[in-house]
Amino acid sequence: MNRTVAVSKRAQKRIQSLNQWVYKSDLIDAAKAAGSIANGDIVDVTDEDGRFLAQAYFSGLSQISLRVLTRRAQDPIDENFVRARLLAALDRRRKLIDLSRITIVRLLNSEADFVPGLVVDKYGDYLVLQSLAAGAEKFIDTALDFYEKETGCRGILIKNDAQVRKLEGLEMYSQWRGESASGPLRILSDGVHYIVDLAGGQKTGFFADQRKAYGLLEGRVNGGALLDCFSYSGAFSMNAFKYGAKSSVIVDVSKEAVELARETARLNGVYDRCEFVCANAFDYLKYESSKYKAASGNEPPFDFVVLDPPTFTKSKSHVGEALRGYKEIALRAARLVKNGGFILTCSCSFHITMTDFYDSQCAAFSDAGAVGYLAGAGFQDERDHPVISSMPESLYLKYFIFQMSK
Repeated sequence: MNRTVAVSKRAQKRIQSLNQWVYKSDLIDAAKAAGSIANGDIVDVTDEDGRFLAQAYFSGLSQISLRVLTRRAQDPIDENFVRARLLAALDRRRKLIDLSRITIVRLLNSEADFVPGLVVDKYGDYLVLQSLAAGAEKFIDTALDFYEKETGCRGILIKNDAQVRKLEGLEMYSQWRGESASGPLRILSDGVHYIVDLAGGQKTGFFADQRKAYGLLEGRVNGGALLDCFSYSGAFSMNAFKYGAKSSVIVDVSKEAVELARETARLNGVYDRCEFVCANAFDYLKYESSKYKAASGNEPPFDFVVLDPPTFTKSKSHVGEALRGYKEIALRAARLVKNGGFILTCSCSFHITMTDFYDSQCAAFSDAGAVGYLAGAGFQDERDHPVISSMPESLYLKYFIFQMSK
């Protein structure tokens, strides 16, 4: 029989609206719960009067104390329960994505697929699994068995080295099940070759959520010069070459990322058309843009600028600082792009709203003495990074493309 955890009226409303998170501040007696319930245990969640609300994972260490699994008391939270949700998520991808053409795919996206804390990515013949919550730990073996059977993969890397695990009191480790990849993988996905370092790369090895943004390059980069800031392995640049770009300057602060971009460019046969810069993108943009202020009379060098930084904030308290950062890089980019050129600007923080992000970019263009014509906007690729109405947190990536007039 499950232990019980009572929550506030505010949390009750969140659960009844189908949100899956309950914060520590909304537990009636957080200290008592933490002292009597083990991390990862499944508990019955009740209102202040003891009425059942949901079954959830419990964590006494994380600020997210409860991750809701079901609002039905009669559901047994067992292997069959988890398999059914894994299968529903996989079937969704099979219906929406041509998996023979697009071979880098997120097969399971945690809360957005109703399996809180568990992420599974597919890279060609290999998978990477991450468990990010104590409650998800008990279902790792179930997930491994399921994906081995359903995908026929050669091997699965259990990459449990994300820093968020420390907040859940979980150990950090990586290990293989099945055949291990001997080094970085070379994968052809949607007409572009990628090099993915599963073991040493960021996150699970790659960022598949920008797939739709790559399509915004089509018809806008043909014959043009690209500046790719915060590039990681150069995915935007490689897709730009796919759509006819002439050249690209690839900028990232990580030496490992720049080397990965070099190898990726070689693999795609465009190495000689790239310049690789290992530098802080803020510093690079500041220095280069100083040469092209309006009064200088110098012609800016780029037809298209991509700004795809890492998250600038993971909390509400730093939103103002983050918006100033987005504004600064957009201002610099506006000085570096030619009249009639394009800027694709991205934010991957849930705490940055679409409106605030848009306003920060418009303010940047005004300060640069330019006007940006909105040419497109979008979000993460919802086919494998679902956005669900009950979890605003599931919508995190947003981007705009502007055509610049000076």
